[in-house]
Amino acid sequence: MRRRSLLGLAGAIAVPLSGCLESRNFEQTSPGNDDAGDYHTILAPDKLKEGDRFGASVAVSNNTAIVGAPGPEYEDTSRGAAYVFARSDGAWRQQETLTVDEVRRSFGATVDIAGDTAVVLDPADTIDKAPGAVHVFDRTDGSWRHQTALTREDVGDEIQTEQFAASVSLTEGRLAVGTPCDKEVADEGYVHVFEHSDDGWHLDATFVSGDEDAKSFFGNEVELSGDTILVEALGKTRPAGSMGYLYVFERADDVWKRQTILDWTPPERALASFRLWNDTALVGDPVHTRVRSADPPTVDLYERTGGSWDPEGEFESTVPEIGLDQDGKMRHRFGSQLALSDDLIAIVGTWAESGVSGRLGAVFAYSRTDETWAVLTPPGKSGVKGLAGPVACRGETIFVGEQKEYSSDGGAVHVFEGW
Repeated sequence: MRRRSLLGLAGAIAVPLSGCLESRNFEQTSPGNDDAGDYHTILAPDKLKEGDRFGASVAVSNNTAIVGAPGPEYEDTSRGAAYVFARSDGAWRQQETLTVDEVRRSFGATVDIAGDTAVVLDPADTIDKAPGAVHVFDRTDGSWRHQTALTREDVGDEIQTEQFAASVSLTEGRLAVGTPCDKEVADEGYVHVFEHSDDGWHLDATFVSGDEDAKSFFGNEVELSGDTILVEALGKTRPAGSMGYLYVFERADDVWKRQTILDWTPPERALASFRLWNDTALVGDPVHTRVRSADPPTVDLYERTGGSWDPEGEFESTVPEIGLDQDGKMRHRFGSQLALSDDLIAIVGTWAESGVSGRLGAVFAYSRTDETWAVLTPPGKSGVKGLAGPVACRGETIFVGEQKEYSSDGGAVHVFEGW
């Protein structure tokens, strides 16, 4: 496998960081400037409360972004929400707040958007035994409305589990929903695929792993792109915290079939994130936080050629400030969050700040066109505490969540453009 380390790519950018990597911090420019050049800005809606966790999920499509704020994890009285931002005249402005009447605290834990359709996950609660729901919103004449809620009743009686919807992924006219098993009722997880037609959303297919070892947590995470779905399944025989399996399903002649399992075997490694875009897949491979290893964390790149998925490269961080302590042991994770598009690969890395609780984070942005790196942080900072949340990218724009569950401002999303 060809290795593309950050150290090896350092010569492409201008300002060195610790003599190895190269960092690029944007000058602060006021949003709304007619000259939409390089700038960093922060998105946050009005009236955020402590613990809202704005930035716990983020997605972007063209000039529209959606950000989830599911609320505190352990407060039953809280209500989640999702916020839509649209870019016009060079600025990102809040367009709408998405909520529903009956929503639990986790509404907004996962969001996705494709064109004029957005989905907000109200995930299954395995503790309270509450099934989840996928709420679908659409935009007409600039306004968003709640279109439907997909629930357990929409997937038929043939599945055994009472749970529904632990993960969701959307493309235009199609969405995939992952439902891992409810151990007290069933021992098998499912993935459901819905298609949109003139009269609404309809179930198109339901499939399982087909493997005894992987069936329990099949559907733990899903990633959809066109006629391809990546599905995570945590195997029974794998150590706690390890990945298990990453399945590839493809649709041909109106039928979904399992094509392969990505070549992923190290049991001491843990899956942090994976992303799919057309014929490219990224898989984050940081050492698990409970495992102290001298090996640097990596992000693996897979490409589909002639129907076969093959490893094509590996990104790694070998810089002490980015993920390793003074002894070269793993503290925090490079590749904990990933984003992928035609133009960009965005990787979130975190590292510890001495004497300070929490993590500092930065975004590693790789141009697939120019094959150059930039390490993105706000102006004048080597990293941001809490900047370790979900990341999304389109074109030359990158969004990354900063979750501040215990701070007074409730979270934020950093936007980097024009790099």
